[in-house]
Amino acid sequence: MLQDTMKTILANVVTMKYNAQGYHWNVKGMFFPQLHDFFGDLYEELDGSVDAIAEEIRTLQIDAPAGIGTFVGLRTLRDGVATTPVDMIMDLYQNNAEIINLYTRAFDESEAVKKYGINDFVGGRIDAHEKHAWMLRTIASGVGVREEVENRIADINEKYSFASWNKSRNK
Repeated sequence: MLQDTMKTILANVVTMKYNAQGYHWNVKGMFFPQLHDFFGDLYEELDGSVDAIAEEIRTLQIDAPAGIGTFVGLRTLRDGVATTPVDMIMDLYQNNAEIINLYTRAFDESEAVKKYGINDFVGGRIDAHEKHAWMLRTIASGVGVREEVENRIADINEKYSFASWNKSRNK
């Protein structure tokens, strides 16, 4: 149901935002400046989308969830616990893939109930998260052991059936 999907999206975006912010604070290594800046930009972009998601939920004539405990109960993502740059990037890639999956469901659900404003909003957020995926994949290929990163990306893409992502990676 669209309301439930949108609530889960909000909880997951908040979770991914805090994961990115924690990685921004704690990244170490030779790519520190680049990753620190990237994680900072990512969590700021996610934070900027939270209010808009909540407002879209309100257009459904329901209250938007609020509070950490509520978000924990609704989310499908886990807290970020990665300690290496590659693991941080792959954790955020996994978070992002789950959010794209949920946004895709919300897109279909909003179209089915003729909520075209939400549909338009969700389509824009899918585009934003696809850009995050592209950036995370590109960064991962530069900071990790390429084969390990490629295998982990393939596993995530297979889980979420991102055939188009697999095609674009092979170009």
